[in-house]
Amino acid sequence: MAGNNFCVNCGAPLQEGARFCTNCGAPVQALVDGGATEPTSDASATEPQPDQTQRLAAPGEAAPMQPAGAQPYVPVRPGSPHPQAAFAQAPYARATSAVAGGDNRHRTIAVVVAALAALALVAALAHAWLSGTGTGGNDGQPQQGQQQGDSDGEANGDASRKQEDDKAGAEAEAKKKEEEAEAQEEKAKKESLDQQDSAFHDSLVSYYNVLSDYDARVRDAASNFNASFLSKDMDLRRSLASSCSSLKVELQGKVDSLGKMTAPEGSAWTTQLSQIRQCYQDHLSRVTVMDSAWQVDLRYPDPEPHQSEILGPISAGNLDGSNKNAALDDYEKLYPQITL
Repeated sequence: MAGNNFCVNCGAPLQEGARFCTNCGAPVQALVDGGATEPTSDASATEPQPDQTQRLAAPGEAAPMQPAGAQPYVPVRPGSPHPQAAFAQAPYARATSAVAGGDNRHRTIAVVVAALAALALVAALAHAWLSGTGTGGNDGQPQQGQQQGDSDGEANGDASRKQEDDKAGAEAEAKKKEEEAEAQEEKAKKESLDQQDSAFHDSLVSYYNVLSDYDARVRDAASNFNASFLSKDMDLRRSLASSCSSLKVELQGKVDSLGKMTAPEGSAWTTQLSQIRQCYQDHLSRVTVMDSAWQVDLRYPDPEPHQSEILGPISAGNLDGSNKNAALDDYEKLYPQITL
């Protein structure tokens, strides 16, 4: 292989028996019929056989394994005077291809990412638009729908608060009117009671004012009885007895009338009513014992022999061990206590 001691591609020394240049990886031309074939200027003579060529890696594919220490094979243009210059350009060409392939991949990824971002943006806008209006429309409608919803919500809230305020105001007004009506009713009731009590007081005063007159009349009747019950003049005794009986009937009427009287609610004169009733009852009791004595006295034309019998009713009305009438004693104690 004296004619093939150097690589025809890069000019590096060849090892004996090597099929490829250890420097550039170019195939060594095989010997034909026991002799070395001479290199020719025909490009087909230097073109590697299919089973001896080294396949260049496609963009993005790992490069095929090279012999240790071998330089990448770059085909030399036939007739090139600088085989090494062609080799020196090979790395740049491969690097350029790799960079071009990487750029293509990066552009592809960027396009995919941009497309996904665009889809996400479109989906977000569509969701916001549908959420805001619930119907189709332009981009401004969701915001307008939201603003309208907020405005409607505020209007509804204001209307609700107004209804509550109106209701509270109506209830307060109704309660105020009810309280005023109750106060008016209470006032009218009080005025009515005051009027009733005033009338009641006036009646008590009228009864009270004549108590002393009745006391004087009862005393006169008692004096007439003491002076005439033993007289033999029947007409005189009958006249005095009739006058005493009439006084009794009159006093009985007063007692009955006072018994029917009732004090108004909350009256300040309830106690006075009870006191005046008792005073009239005392007058009636004093007259009653005298009337009973006159009835006994009129049985006899001459009453003197029957004195003890005639005085029996009067004695029964006296205090124990005394000649003073018990009713008269009660009246004299009670009457001064009455205040009107």
